[in-house]
Amino acid sequence: RKCLGAIGAIGIGEFDIDYIMSNAKVTQCDITRDIVVEDYKGLITTIETHIKQPRRWSIRHYGETNIVIEKNVKSSNSQRRLSIYDKGDELSKDQDFLGWVCNPDDLVRRFTGKKRFEFRLTSSLAIRKVLGIDDNYIIEVLESKASPFIDYFKDLLKESVSTGKLSRKSMRIY
Repeated sequence: RKCLGAIGAIGIGEFDIDYIMSNAKVTQCDITRDIVVEDYKGLITTIETHIKQPRRWSIRHYGETNIVIEKNVKSSNSQRRLSIYDKGDELSKDQDFLGWVCNPDDLVRRFTGKKRFEFRLTSSLAIRKVLGIDDNYIIEVLESKASPFIDYFKDLLKESVSTGKLSRKSMRIY
């Protein structure tokens, strides 16, 4: 409601927010979490070295710190894509967007030092499956109690094997 109201306030158009909230369906979405990560390079190394089935996943690096992990499948219903990047850096470069915001410096400061975990779902079936919902109405999507990041990492990563020496924590615990 707040987002639709803000878009309407910009003057792009008028929305019947109640109608949208009752009837709109989500056909694609990005689920995000912004997290402070103390040892980001260590996290990326741990992910890369703990993939269960390396042929099933593609990892691409963009720049110094951005990474995209995708499941190698053809069907959009089974496609899973996770991007991890520095949200503060990305936001500070988007001057077009910042021009629309009331307090751009406050917004950039809010995301400085945070990594965004962005999980992309590109089909209605994938959204229902990942979020554990019966239909794609916007309210069901927003009120889902699912933990898609945990499920994603469980599918992607294997457990660490302890050798008795100091080792990285299990990625699932991480």
